[in-house]
Amino acid sequence: MPHIALPEELSGIRGPMVFRPETAKISDKLKALLTMAGKVQLGGKNVTTEDVAKARELGATDLEIHDTVLIAAHGYSVAAAASPIAAE
Repeated sequence: MPHIALPEELSGIRGPMVFRPETAKISDKLKALLTMAGKVQLGGKNVTTEDVAKARELGATDLEIHDTVLIAAHGYSVAAAASPIAAE
């Protein structure tokens, strides 16, 4: 996909999803988990009990919620640690 002009402000998978939304068939459960992951990246206190309840209502298990939060937090911490290194 290097020949596709994607919006620079949409990093990761979001750019291609905007370019071809028909390929982004994501379940409501996954959307809830991704929303939660995004909030974790802003800070763990941003995840509310309502976020967890909505994910559970849409079929997410406690293990899936746990893994989502853990992976998002780890990814954020790795990116934050690597950021000063990349600036040198």
